[in-house]
Amino acid sequence: MEQPENEASNTPTAHTSMSDRAKSAVTRLIMSLGSGEHIIVLAHEGSMAAAHVEIMELDALGAAACDAGELDALTALLAKSFTGALGGLVVRSRRGPGAEEEIVRGWRVRGRWLSPITEGEVFSAYCTHHETGEPISPEPNVTYRAGITLPQPARDA
Repeated sequence: MEQPENEASNTPTAHTSMSDRAKSAVTRLIMSLGSGEHIIVLAHEGSMAAAHVEIMELDALGAAACDAGELDALTALLAKSFTGALGGLVVRSRRGPGAEEEIVRGWRVRGRWLSPITEGEVFSAYCTHHETGEPISPEPNVTYRAGITLPQPARDA
């Protein structure tokens, strides 16, 4: 017997709310990253979205050079994740053109927001084979860091 769908999560208002939350989260994430080249990847229930964001200088508006389609796909998948499904987001950053060192940070989707994971959790995620669970060597020139705490929208604080 099929279970009825949760009507509250499928209403236009609920969808708009999740879309707005996702846009806010992505904007706050980009603003927190600072200048550099950033690859943002979100995985959610077997789906994946990625966006390449280049931030030359962050002004008061948070101007960033990026592919709008990639950013829209990332935001849409994040909104879907906020409806209660599991998801995780990682950012791989380089601080300038030709920079060899990369910084990797991570977040999990929790409570309709992005919750930072610890440096150890990021390291473990990147240095454990996803199928076998066996350890793998860290990548050269990569620093694993905890995710940055992103303030939630005021109405949710």
